[in-house]
Amino acid sequence: MARETTYIVQAFNAGKGGHLKPDSPIVCKSASGGEAGAEQARRRRLLVDRRSRDGRL
Repeated sequence: MARETTYIVQAFNAGKGGHLKPDSPIVCKSASGGEAGAEQARRRRLLVDRRSRDGRL
């Protein structure tokens, strides 16, 4: 069975009391899509995290 890598972009805004408030994660099918999503979110958000997952534990 072939493994499929998923790229996730998670952005955060400032919440009450200086805490980070997460936005909904953005799921991308390609590394370039994840890069573009992170770059776009970085312009509007306080913090952006980009990760990949390939199905292994």
